[in-house]
Amino acid sequence: VTHDPGSKGGDARGREVAGTIHWLSAAHSLPVETRLYDRLFTVPDPDDVPEGRDFIQHLNPDSLVVLQAGRVEPSLADAPPGTRWQLERTGYFWADPVDSSRELLVLNRIVTLRSGWARSEQEVESVPRRAAAVSAGGSTGVPGPNRGRADRDGARATDPELARRMARYRDGLGLGADADLLTGDRAVADFFDGALEVHRVPRSVASWIINELPREARGRPLASLPFGPAELGRLVALVDRGVVSRVAAKEVLAELAERGGDPEAIVDRLGVRQVGERDALLPYVDRVLSAWSGKVEEYRAGKQGLLGFFVGQVVRESGGGADPRAVKKILEERLE
Repeated sequence: VTHDPGSKGGDARGREVAGTIHWLSAAHSLPVETRLYDRLFTVPDPDDVPEGRDFIQHLNPDSLVVLQAGRVEPSLADAPPGTRWQLERTGYFWADPVDSSRELLVLNRIVTLRSGWARSEQEVESVPRRAAAVSAGGSTGVPGPNRGRADRDGARATDPELARRMARYRDGLGLGADADLLTGDRAVADFFDGALEVHRVPRSVASWIINELPREARGRPLASLPFGPAELGRLVALVDRGVVSRVAAKEVLAELAERGGDPEAIVDRLGVRQVGERDALLPYVDRVLSAWSGKVEEYRAGKQGLLGFFVGQVVRESGGGADPRAVKKILEERLE
């Protein structure tokens, strides 16, 4: 890359500047683990479930996302306890009072910069419900014509096929309330069925269509996206097989929504394929335990909370490719 000092501060000498880049020095910045907390449930009222079912089906799988390969300004290590910071475009954070240390900062998100959750169903649907409103037409987009439960019921009343699919999704596939969200629009139901043909794990496919697809569709009709249900099904399969983490898969989905392509090829191009084989991970684990021998003694003395620290260090040692679940298992064996 090249650096043009004339573009600093918006002074582009008559040229259009697309945005501002915030960069950190690799030599001086500090490693950080960021914990992105979000709402625990995917709907405003978790008790709004069909008879015989419970609120657990509404748990948000992304209520906590842990990113373990971040870098921050070195000044954060000396900030007074309780200080809050804004991480650009992400939200406000503060240091975890138990897990954070000078060797590894652990930052918890306390406020997002912008909420994608609705104030009420009548105004704008919550993020998970928006999937049911992605339209086959080109003019409405998200939230689209099927904004609320009454609208979805109306769509099924006028389209017997949607009603049949809701019964099949709910009773045959065991999707519960998700069946309602997937059958408020024919285009969404078709997309779900197409992805399911590729990856026959209904709950996983439904979760991605309900929770992730609307964000990347950005109001576009599903038919206009540069990828189809088969590509989404293949991406979800990669996540379920442990080839790529859910967090990294969101990057792949963003790339698909921007340019299309083959999910596995994008995984390789972005370098986000997870390493889960024991023999491949052992050298990283051993190097970390050797480098942090003092922390190893603290862990064995009873400071069990350090396990997350070691997992983060191994993931960093591997360049972000290590599967945290496999790493955790190996560390528990090594630290006995």
